[in-house]
Amino acid sequence: MPDPNGNVTPRTSARNSSRQRYGADELGRLWSHYSDENTLLVQRGNFFLVAESMMLVAYTGVLSISVHLDIDRLLIAQVIAAFGVSLAVIWTLISHWHLAYINHIRERAESRLREYGETRQSWLEGRHGWQKALPINELIAYVVPMLSGVMWAILLLIALLL
Repeated sequence: MPDPNGNVTPRTSARNSSRQRYGADELGRLWSHYSDENTLLVQRGNFFLVAESMMLVAYTGVLSISVHLDIDRLLIAQVIAAFGVSLAVIWTLISHWHLAYINHIRERAESRLREYGETRQSWLEGRHGWQKALPINELIAYVVPMLSGVMWAILLLIALLL
């Protein structure tokens, strides 16, 4: 974009700007941004867990309704379970996109914040076996939503077979 005088400043690519040294304020903002995004991933997971829990209460409540009521409780349970599966898929996708962004910020922080980069590297080198294969954020982003989806698929199957 031209400045007020009509001069055009060339844009720097992400690759070129990554070689520039950051000032202390910029490094602080980078760390803060990384920390905030990690917190947001966990908070978003908590939101989905609460939503899934409320739907599970509704599912069990509908199935425990007396058969004397004039409603199709199995159909309602099937609809709730289908929404549960859908919500688990949405949760997994959102977590995937968010985790990709967090990993991008983490890589930038590792390369620009020497102490963080060295600490993370020494920690990773000390992990072995399953600890190395299952990073915490990946468990939060993928395993928990997928387990929820499996639970809802089973509950949907139960409601269909009753």
